[in-house]
Amino acid sequence: MKTLARGLQVRLNGNLDGIFQSTQYIDDKNRTTEFALKLDKMTCFLHLTPYKSSGRLRSKISQISQRSILPVRLICPPNMTCTTGTCNPYHVSLATRIRDIPRVTLIEGSSAFHDVYALTGECTICRTRYHPDHEAYSVPDSNQSQEVFLNTARYLKIGSSLWVDRVFSNAVLSGMYNFHASASAYAQFWNDSFNTATSSIQLSRRQVWQAFVQESIRTVATTGGIDFEADLNIAIDEVS
Repeated sequence: MKTLARGLQVRLNGNLDGIFQSTQYIDDKNRTTEFALKLDKMTCFLHLTPYKSSGRLRSKISQISQRSILPVRLICPPNMTCTTGTCNPYHVSLATRIRDIPRVTLIEGSSAFHDVYALTGECTICRTRYHPDHEAYSVPDSNQSQEVFLNTARYLKIGSSLWVDRVFSNAVLSGMYNFHASASAYAQFWNDSFNTATSSIQLSRRQVWQAFVQESIRTVATTGGIDFEADLNIAIDEVS
């Protein structure tokens, strides 16, 4: 309890003014102990103590589940307004109906989350589409569409319903360069190490290769100070 009190004290930057009464003087030396006593009284008041009043163990405290307070995750385009010269800064609208918003799987670092909403925005004036990882627009006076790979994207799409954050894609890039690992080897490594009952996802070689190519493009483009463009929806082999 003293350790918990000390941890909370550090989290609050030592500010415990709201914990003790203004008329109550607490020596700095005994501040943590007095705070721990208050926490102990609170656990007794809420009937969360595992001990009887005699001091004997009643039962162990069960684990606290955070499932009920998990956030609802949304993957959004990084731009809130249209970036074209004619529309800037016109607002970006949702490109799909609410019921049609895809629910995807998201890998953040080594954790996987299901039922994540991936949003797509659209400018209602120039019809430029804003995705979380790229922008798509029609070339004037032609039937051709282009996509711009966003260097500032926080998430990358590496499968039909699979997204990853840049921590994961950077790990793929680093692993394949530093350990000379193939896409198949890295996929097997991730599946053996992080595919748990809570995340429950199996990566394929193609998905790892997609992450490698996507992150490589943005790394080179950022270093060169450019935005990489390609024809819309071309195969990954053509992109590489």
